Amino acid sequence: MVPIDGSENAHRAASFAVDLAHRYGAGLLVVHALELNQSLVSLGVYGAAYPQNIDKILEAAGKEAAPWFDRVKRKQMPSTSG
Repeated sequence: MVPIDGSENAHRAASFAVDLAHRYGAGLLVVHALELNQSLVSLGVYGAAYPQNIDKILEAAGKEAAPWFDRVKRKQMPSTSG
């Protein structure tokens, strides 16, 4: 498992993790954690509906992180040249 946050350090770590996974024939789980306001998070604990703005925050975060995951996926694809 390797976390990513869009930083170059995270992408270097992800690249290293991909290389290790290739070397050992292992799978790789790439994650991005999103910190939400603690009071909003507690709504879910008590079964209350999340405010609509949470959905918007999650959607925006997903759009922001999509290129990061794409970059790691491209690194995972075996090279066809050579």
